[in-house]
Amino acid sequence: MLTSLAYLISESQADEAESYLGSRPLVILDEAHNLEEQCLNQVAVRITPFSIPIETFDRIRSELANVKTDAELKGFLENVEARLRNLVEKCQRIVESSGLTPVQAEDVDRAAKYLRNYENYKKSKSDWVWQNKNGQLTLQPVFAREFMRNLVWKRGEHYIISSATILDPEEFAQTAGLLDFLRKDEIEFLTVPSTFPVENRPVIDVSVGPLSMRHVEVNMPKAIRAVEMILQKEDGNVAIHCHSYHHQRSLIDGISEEFKPRLIVHSSRDREEKLEEWKSSRGKVFVSVAFNEGQDWKYDICDAQILLKVPFPDLGDPRIKRRMELGYRRWYSNQAMMEVIQAYGRAIRAEDDKARFYVVDGSLTQLIHDCWNSIPAWFKDALPTSLVQ
Repeated sequence: MLTSLAYLISESQADEAESYLGSRPLVILDEAHNLEEQCLNQVAVRITPFSIPIETFDRIRSELANVKTDAELKGFLENVEARLRNLVEKCQRIVESSGLTPVQAEDVDRAAKYLRNYENYKKSKSDWVWQNKNGQLTLQPVFAREFMRNLVWKRGEHYIISSATILDPEEFAQTAGLLDFLRKDEIEFLTVPSTFPVENRPVIDVSVGPLSMRHVEVNMPKAIRAVEMILQKEDGNVAIHCHSYHHQRSLIDGISEEFKPRLIVHSSRDREEKLEEWKSSRGKVFVSVAFNEGQDWKYDICDAQILLKVPFPDLGDPRIKRRMELGYRRWYSNQAMMEVIQAYGRAIRAEDDKARFYVVDGSLTQLIHDCWNSIPAWFKDALPTSLVQ
C-alpha cells in the first residue's frame, strides 16, 4: 500500500474499529526528515475556524482574544471542552432520531478530533508551549517523541527510513522516539553517494553579508544588486528562495524596472497558481517563499536557483524558542542547513540535469562551519572554497 506520511500518521489516531491500515512486516518512510514535524502537527491542539465547528469558534472568539496567561488558558480550554462535548452529545441524540446534516456531521468530526488531541494534552508528560496569535490559538508539545510510537512505530516490525537530509542520525533517532524502545545496535545508519555529477550542480558564492534582522537594512540593497547581476547572466527560468514574505517584498520593491517583467510573484493565496504559471513559462523568475521542499523542477523548468535568505527556524515560534532555551542549538543549525540542502535539490532531478545554485545570504558561511560534520559529502563537493573557509 502506498500512502502519504501525513495520512499514515492521521490514520494512526483513528479508533481501532475505524483503522484499516493495520501493521506490516516492513514499512518504508520516504522524506522522513519531516517525520517529527508531521507528528507535532497531528497532535497539536488548535482553536481556529477550521479546527473546531465555526459556530463554536464564533461564540468563543472574544474570550480567546483575552487569553494571555497560563491560568486564563486553562479556564478557556475547559470552557471549549465543555461546549464541544455538549455539541457531540446533542448530535448523538439527533442521529438516533433523524440523522445529521452534512454540516452537523463535519462539526462532529472536528469536535471529536479536537477533543482527542485535548485528551492527549491533558494526559501528556511532555513540555508544551502555546501561542495566541492573529485570533487563533495553537498548543503544541516541544518534542513529539512521547507520541511517535503510537503515531508511527506501531505500524511495522521493521522500517526503512530514507531522506537526503537526515543530517544527524543519532539526533533523529532520539527526537523520533526510536531510542525509547530500541537499542542503538538495533538501528543501522547507511549513507550512499550522489550519482549526479558535481559539475552539473555547482554552488556559486555571490554573498554580500548576512541578511539577518540586524543586518538586513544595510545588506539588502547589496543583495538586490547581486540578484540583478545573476539575472543578467541567467536568461532561463530562475527560482529565488526568499524565506519570508518580508524579504520577498523588499526584493520586489528594490529591483530595477528592467527585471520586473520577468518576475512571477505569489502571495499566500495564489501559491499554486503562480507556481504553475512559472513552470509553464520560459525565461521567468519565480520569487518564492517556502518552496524549499516537495518540488520537482527538472530540466528547463528551472535553470538556476538563488538562495536570497538562509531559512533559519523562526525564533518567534514558542516551540523553537523553548528548544533553544533547552540547549538545542545544534538542532537549530541543522534545521536551517537541512532546508538549504532541500532547496538546492529542487532543480537537480536526474544525472543529466543541470542547474546552478547561487548563494546571496552571507549567513551560509557560518552555518556551513557550524554544521560541517553533519553535511552530506555530495553537498560538500559542490561548495566553493569561499564558503568553507
